[in-house]
Amino acid sequence: IGHGSSAQEVTARKNYAVYTEDEFAKVWKMTGSTEEMPVIDFTKAYVIAVFAGTKPTGGYAISVEGVSDVGDVRSVSILSEKPGVGCITTQAITSPYQIIRVPFSGATISRVDVEKEVPCPSR
Repeated sequence: IGHGSSAQEVTARKNYAVYTEDEFAKVWKMTGSTEEMPVIDFTKAYVIAVFAGTKPTGGYAISVEGVSDVGDVRSVSILSEKPGVGCITTQAITSPYQIIRVPFSGATISRVDVEKEVPCPSR
């Protein structure tokens, strides 16, 4: 429901599970988005927000690659990408994030972090 590279308020790598509209308003504000906050029916869904923290250049990204339930555990797979050595990137400080909506569950959340170096595009 939201993603970008300018969540300047979040300087360190963070994950949030958001279960109320008030909590969601705080997390949405952290993104720096000028878009209107999406409406979520928190009786049927909740929000997962992942923030990469401050990065020195462009070329970084973070995303939720999958959410799966096994028994009473909900596993959230998070992919963090960084540019390969020598890649040409935007020379600006970035702070990537992604926010998704998932069906409500009382399961305990477990995360799996995967890091990937993205090779430079061919020239």
